[in-house]
Amino acid sequence: MVALALKVLILTLFQLSAYSQRHAIDSEPAQDATDSEPAQDQSSAARTGSLGSALRGSGIVVTEQVDKDFLLAVEAALGTELVDRSQDRMEDIMKGLRPMFESLEKNEYDKLGPSAVRYALHRLFIARHGWQMKGLDPAGQRFSSSSPVEVLKGKASLDLQEMFEKRLADQGFGLQELAVFASVLETLISMETGGRLKELYQKLELPLDVRIDTEKVDEVLDLYMAAYITLRNYEDITERQLRAVTAAMNSIYTFWPQAQKYVHEIRAELLEGDEHSLEDVSDVLVKVGERFGKFQNAECHVMKKRLIGLEGGEKGCVPLSNFYKGTFSSASKGGEDWQFGESMEYLKVNGVIDASDPGQVTVMVANYIYSPSNCIASSKFYGVCCIDECESLFGHIERQVRGATASPDELAAIVAALPSDTVPANRTLSPAQSHRLFRIAAQHGGRVPIHGRLFMQWMHMVYPRECAYPHMANTTSPLGPEEWTAENKGKNSAATREEMASFVNAPATATRTTDQGQCGRWIDEEELFVGGAQTSRRLAIHELESEMSTWVATYGVFFVCLGALATVAIQTMRSATRTLCGGWKSHEPRLMMMV
Repeated sequence: MVALALKVLILTLFQLSAYSQRHAIDSEPAQDATDSEPAQDQSSAARTGSLGSALRGSGIVVTEQVDKDFLLAVEAALGTELVDRSQDRMEDIMKGLRPMFESLEKNEYDKLGPSAVRYALHRLFIARHGWQMKGLDPAGQRFSSSSPVEVLKGKASLDLQEMFEKRLADQGFGLQELAVFASVLETLISMETGGRLKELYQKLELPLDVRIDTEKVDEVLDLYMAAYITLRNYEDITERQLRAVTAAMNSIYTFWPQAQKYVHEIRAELLEGDEHSLEDVSDVLVKVGERFGKFQNAECHVMKKRLIGLEGGEKGCVPLSNFYKGTFSSASKGGEDWQFGESMEYLKVNGVIDASDPGQVTVMVANYIYSPSNCIASSKFYGVCCIDECESLFGHIERQVRGATASPDELAAIVAALPSDTVPANRTLSPAQSHRLFRIAAQHGGRVPIHGRLFMQWMHMVYPRECAYPHMANTTSPLGPEEWTAENKGKNSAATREEMASFVNAPATATRTTDQGQCGRWIDEEELFVGGAQTSRRLAIHELESEMSTWVATYGVFFVCLGALATVAIQTMRSATRTLCGGWKSHEPRLMMMV
């Protein structure tokens, strides 16, 4: 009992101490860097000021000097300034990261460990640009606990890698480090764009220092985008071949006229005058790369609408016979559903097929839309994929919950009010949906971990057309068509006419309906994306601060512990006295402590 009381007392004192220290730090005025460094180069101060303002606004950084030292060291190791390093960009990155950062499980320094950093950055770039970042995407596995800094390997200096590795190993990443690391990746991607443009200039025998007119700029942009969309490397193609590919883009890429118009509009937005430098054209292409995912997402919405039109009796499920029918029946005519023709083997590997009912194999709509087969564009850093609609839904939940777990009642209320593209707002959850949610909570002591497989499986149940079915780790291996073909000795990822016919001409089966309202068999197995298999959760100091009642209770525990210690001490002294004095008995009333 003494040991237990001491543990509670020590924990309480520690929390009170941390609370007072935190408020002391928060109340300190930020030190003006110009006061501490009067000799600071003015241009350097100007270069760092906007980022400092954005970081201080996050509530993470204590002094401006912390911003400057870190930023200048990063830029020195990077060899250049961060791309378009403005307050708006950094605030935008932090706005995207903050809900995740606040809700993810933290370490003892109130920062994120390697797997949480990888998870947060993966989601940030999907939501921000539609970029599936190579090295951050789990690719059918668990989010690795290995360092996310590995994504820089072979793409940035060892000094830069070591700088982030040291920060991550020492305490983890706070919001500042996370935002700067994201900005470093965007800078490296912009540098890659500039490098590819130089290669194109050399392919076209254009001097790098020449200024070209607007008509020539549009020609260069078209050639660049044709290679970008069709995954072409300039070293593998001649100028003549590149021009032939560009001329054929209308038949290769359905949205090519719209893409050309979109790129030319960005050029008109950014460039003034009649002649433009290599750097001017590079600026246009950097902006195009950042925005192209959202442009390309219009095609994803068209695809989603077509798939919904092919559904059977269950929302989000397309029978394979329906999936192939358009391509099979109009193969020689170029039917409108021509793109739905991947082989069942390829779809299975990518986690798109639901074969839980062998009598009616189906394609899961959300899983298909977000699969690598629908990613385009070439970069050593990313592929441009359909923007995950579930990400915005989940982000709304994170902003409401602001923690790693929530009660099932709280989550049910949030989700029932939350609409999607195909699900109305302010609805009543079905009994099956409510039952599943409370079952998840029962597995975790009454709380639902929102960054876990079971909750995402429940989200798929509620939003079957927006949220992908989350497969167990190591059961899928998502690959693009070219990668899959390369790994399978040249095997084509497209279904043969005979394979399609085996499903299209098969006898009709009864339309499948279940009480679970989803594709994919419900599996009651948890996998936490961040924080390992443990579901217990440390209550962070800032969460204790947020509830006054919690602090009242904490002070109460403090005095209870003191009372318990006093009672134990008195009883121990009496027992010792009786032993030493031959069984002496006190005639005084027994001390009673009411607690």
